[in-house]
Amino acid sequence: MENETTRSTEGLLEPVHAGSVTFNESILAPLHKNYLYEESKECFTYSSAQLIKNGTLQKRYAAFHSEKREKGYSEQELEESFGFLLLDDANKARKIGETGLLVGQAKCTTLGDSSKGVYISKYSDCLDLKRWYDGKTGYIVLLKLTKGRVKEVTDNYTQNFTPPTAGYDCHISDQLGAVSSTTSSFLAYERTQYYMYELCDGSNEIETCPRHACPFAIVAFSYGKMSTTTELEQKSQDKTVFHYQPWIGQFKIESTVYDVGLQSSSGAWFPAKLPKTVQIDHAICVSELKRTLPREIFETCIVGEVCIDGRCFNLYDVVSSKAKNDLAQIAHELKEKDMALVIPLEDSGFLILLHSSHLFSYEDAKLGKAAALQGMFIFPDSRTVPRDAKSDLQNCKVSTEIMQVIPALNYAETEMEKCPPNQLGCSQMSLEKHLQDYGTLFNPGLLDVPTREASMFPDQYDVPGGFTLISPKWSQETGTRLKSYFDEPCGFTIPVGRALELLTVGRQQRGDDHDDDVYYCISSPEDVPQTDGHIEMEVTKQSEAISDASEKVDEIVKKQKDEQKYLQSSLNLLCQRSLENWEQL
Repeated sequence: MENETTRSTEGLLEPVHAGSVTFNESILAPLHKNYLYEESKECFTYSSAQLIKNGTLQKRYAAFHSEKREKGYSEQELEESFGFLLLDDANKARKIGETGLLVGQAKCTTLGDSSKGVYISKYSDCLDLKRWYDGKTGYIVLLKLTKGRVKEVTDNYTQNFTPPTAGYDCHISDQLGAVSSTTSSFLAYERTQYYMYELCDGSNEIETCPRHACPFAIVAFSYGKMSTTTELEQKSQDKTVFHYQPWIGQFKIESTVYDVGLQSSSGAWFPAKLPKTVQIDHAICVSELKRTLPREIFETCIVGEVCIDGRCFNLYDVVSSKAKNDLAQIAHELKEKDMALVIPLEDSGFLILLHSSHLFSYEDAKLGKAAALQGMFIFPDSRTVPRDAKSDLQNCKVSTEIMQVIPALNYAETEMEKCPPNQLGCSQMSLEKHLQDYGTLFNPGLLDVPTREASMFPDQYDVPGGFTLISPKWSQETGTRLKSYFDEPCGFTIPVGRALELLTVGRQQRGDDHDDDVYYCISSPEDVPQTDGHIEMEVTKQSEAISDASEKVDEIVKKQKDEQKYLQSSLNLLCQRSLENWEQL
């Protein structure tokens, strides 16, 4: 089947003004109608939109509809609906308008092989594995869908992907009906996907651009609860903020000297000893900096010291200590040229000066804080630990190991909470079984196959205020759980080394089952819990495998220690090459 979407793209996008009849009825209406979460009505703001006028894609969409009608499809199977895609890049969104939605682009694989079909979200506010946060922006592509004949399939978390089904046009999760606004963000996302594909007539060949998903519009959005001017003023009055300037000195850039201070609202503590005058001779492209540093550091609100991947970060505002030394000009130039300034420090550290637009802040969006220059300290170890105590921690591997264990522990605790106390049995064995299950189900290290990304922390910890902690109501079940802790406190702890062994065994089991046609399903609240006897039998069978896996744990930790040296060597190399960037700046 020929794909005719490579023609000229001139005139494909038609701007739609916000507030117009077309904007309200053709774009806002389907977005609002397909919300899963009640709060989305207040949190989404749609600023601009473009209709996609691609005649070739529209003809192919109509042809699919006509062909299926002739083959006897019912009106329900031919009913038109909307689907949605989230994109961070406007160019990628426009590309979909030019070529249509192509196979092989999705990260999700639970309903079918992404190289043979496309994934489209059912809800307009459930478009990512992670929860929304204030200040999030991006683009939503609206698609018109004729789903055709739909087949319910079991969520498949193995690498043996579910193939398209002959005689059908779309897969949906058999757990779709169980999804609600209280379902965890990643499960809600995966279980509300449409997996759409098109098999060429009389063969197993796949249409690379399924005709029954037609791009209709692109809309730019921002997410965050809108506050009125009065509310912002009230917040400003109610919240007393103390600003500390633990360092005041000078930045010297070529022959220009700036009198500056490094300011923080999180305390007077300072991670480094800087001279009175700091000479700045190095620069780096922000895009290259983002490839070198952990992605999370640019998506996390940094308050105090934040440690990610064994590296420690501190963030300060760079402010002028004298009125005549306004930093607005240099901040503007850094933003326009997408550059950052690099200052090598003692103790293998760096101070990076960059525009605040590259870093995430909750307060900026809520209180209208102006963009400015910020300084980010980077060190290979914590600066809050006293020097006389560091010698005892030099060989400590806890930070790296815990980063592996935290998501698995969160999963295990969640699964244990679903099990009634009278069926929970030995909490220690139950915890260990779920940790091993996590190693079997999730594969965060798989690079060449699209997979899910497990969040490091529970959804309620993704963003401040993202989840309201409500004190649980006292019940007999609550009392039983509390009593179980007092009766067996050791059952609520597990050594980090033991947790790593269990994860390793789970990954080995996943490898052993790679060629098996086995489907693993994330358990839901309605799943039947395992009994104590079954859990004990499982643990007994796996003890021998755990013993073999422990030898590999040391190899994993050694590899991670080598990776921790990457930041230091990378930034040193970047500093050597940054003189050329500095001359351009």
